Amino acid sequence: MVLDSSDHPHIAYHDFIKKCLKYAYYDGSKWNIETVGTDTKLFGHLSITLDENENPHIACVGYDDNNTLKHVYYDGNKWHIETVDGGNVGWFSIGSIFVDNGNIHIIYGNGNELKHAYYDGNKWNIETIDDAEGEICYPAAVIDSEKHIHACYFVYGSNDSKYAFYDGESWNVETFLPHTATEMFIAGTIAVDSNDLPHVAFNRYVKNEGNDQGYAYYDGSKWNVELIDTEGNVGGCWSIAIDANDNPVISYFNWDFGDLKCARKTENNPPSKPLQPRGFKMGKVGWNFTYKTSATDADGDELYYMFDWGDGSISGWLGPYKSGETVKVKHAWKEKSTYMVRVKAKDIHYSETPWSDPLPVTMPKTFSYNIIRWLIELILCPFSLF
Repeated sequence: MVLDSSDHPHIAYHDFIKKCLKYAYYDGSKWNIETVGTDTKLFGHLSITLDENENPHIACVGYDDNNTLKHVYYDGNKWHIETVDGGNVGWFSIGSIFVDNGNIHIIYGNGNELKHAYYDGNKWNIETIDDAEGEICYPAAVIDSEKHIHACYFVYGSNDSKYAFYDGESWNVETFLPHTATEMFIAGTIAVDSNDLPHVAFNRYVKNEGNDQGYAYYDGSKWNVELIDTEGNVGGCWSIAIDANDNPVISYFNWDFGDLKCARKTENNPPSKPLQPRGFKMGKVGWNFTYKTSATDADGDELYYMFDWGDGSISGWLGPYKSGETVKVKHAWKEKSTYMVRVKAKDIHYSETPWSDPLPVTMPKTFSYNIIRWLIELILCPFSLF
């Protein structure tokens, strides 16, 4: 996706069923969708940019043309499709397309080679940045204030992530996320801050365990690596941006729940872990029961809460609530079983807590609601039910 001068989005995507490339843009009042190249299959991880006239340019793979690199663009009157490089451009090998001084640049992988294609106004020029030890996957690139290109990519074969930088005279390549015996670090998106230093989002794959979301940045002398989310199977499908305060903002995927997540790094204190949910520990299928919790934030930030009901459903983020305010949420279960109810919180800076201690809740085969017994238990042991 790219924004035009009016902050209207332009999106390139492929229709997998109809096997065609599509282009969508918002004109300020409605969405417009066009099908491009109906007689050829244009696939892969797409990249889109706009030229000085705000006409779209798209980099993609010609799937039915021996996996060639295609440049698809609109000149103000009609669409054009041209081949930039020969076959062996993989599905995950399209990196970034951008405009510099009116000329188009594309960073992409062709087999085990990371390449840079650029149009000089008359013809396409192609240079090899890196001849790697395996197939180039998930390349991404950005151009800084000095018109220098930064790129990151994963090498499937050596299983390392690499960084390439053009300093104005030559390309410099290094491995900044090497694999270990049990881990791979898969980089796939890059941004630069106000000092033109690179920031990269990656996911860590741990053998037989799953994925975590990570973040790496270069401070001018060395690379620093952090894991920002390790709870569950998370990471990948990333995108990174740098805000006005040079803080990274990263979107990524939660494979357990099918959720899109967003993390922002700040000098912020995260909230405290929420109290174990309080409410009925036993109930009847189909009845609504209320559960309560609270958390505090050292910075006094407003909080949002998400309940996991243990039945495969979650509440989504609820709020905002004041720090320390008690949250009350209702839920009904559809089947007889025992469920583990838990809750987490996040503040307005996206800092999330771990899950709370779970509360076991049982929907038994028989349920007798004895008001006298309930009142006695509530008076003698107020926390047995709540």
